[in-house]
Amino acid sequence: MEAKKMPKEIIAGVFDYSDLEAMTKYLSERQKSDAEWDQFRKKIPAELLDKWREIIRECRENGFFRPRVRNNEIVWDQLTANRKDYQRYDKCTICPQTFIAGNCNGKGRLKHNGIMFIPCWQGMGL
Repeated sequence: MEAKKMPKEIIAGVFDYSDLEAMTKYLSERQKSDAEWDQFRKKIPAELLDKWREIIRECRENGFFRPRVRNNEIVWDQLTANRKDYQRYDKCTICPQTFIAGNCNGKGRLKHNGIMFIPCWQGMGL
C-alpha cells in the first residue's frame, strides 16, 4: 500500500493550529487516563470530532492508523510490507468493516478455493 498523502499533510488540510493543539491535548489525556474511546469522545466538541473523523478516514486510506501522542505531537503507525508480501496488504487490511461480520461494502463472496471478491475501494477512485 503506497501513501499518496502523509498524516501531517492531511491534518494541515483539515485542522487549523488551535484544532491541532486541542486534539493533541485530548488524545494525550486519553492515553494518560486509559479511558475507553466511546466514553472519552463525549468530552470532545462535535465540530472537532467531525474534523477528526475526516482525518482518520483519509489517513486510513493512505495506510496510516493508531494515532497517539508522543513528544506533544500526533504520530501514526503505517501499514508497510517487504517486497515479498507487497501484494498481501491493501486498504482492506486496515478497514474497520469486516467481511465475516457482514458489514463490509465489498462485492462478491469468499470461496473455499480462493477469493471471488471485489473490494469497495476498487474502481471507486479511492
